[in-house]
Amino acid sequence: MKLIRILICVVCLLVGTQAMAGEGYIGAGVGSMKIEDDSGLTGFSASTGDIKIFGGYQFNENFSFDLGYLSTLGAAEDDFQGLPIEIGLTGFVVRTTLYIPTSDKLSLLASIGYWDGEAEATIFDVSDTADASGLAYGVGFKYDFEKISLRGEWEGYDEDETTLWSLMVSIQIGFGA
Repeated sequence: MKLIRILICVVCLLVGTQAMAGEGYIGAGVGSMKIEDDSGLTGFSASTGDIKIFGGYQFNENFSFDLGYLSTLGAAEDDFQGLPIEIGLTGFVVRTTLYIPTSDKLSLLASIGYWDGEAEATIFDVSDTADASGLAYGVGFKYDFEKISLRGEWEGYDEDETTLWSLMVSIQIGFGA
């Protein structure tokens, strides 16, 4: 089922773009991720650093498609009735991004896609893992310096009864065209 969702995203992107002269890119970023329990069971709310490594193809000045890997840098830590709770997250994301150029170098961006990952929770030295997946979305900007770009993004990741969001700064390097 997850593969079907990814293929639908790819097909929609390819159908929606026309004669394109684009370029590939790779990039990496660091940021801060907020993890909150929305179920009311634990009241968990903590932040930790996160990283993202990504690569993709920008079809034209307005559309791109990329795949990425994201991970927390260590675990987000909080406590529940005096017991320490730690949560870490890793996952993959596939997304398409719309760019709205505001000048020759600056573009605003909005992205949407799907993420699939794993969360590891540790409570009082007992660990467990769970699958995590859902809608991925974000907004931000991209500033171009020739083949190198600076990106600033706010990204959200839907997960049942959990709020996940990240503020991230990334460097993107273009190649080709």
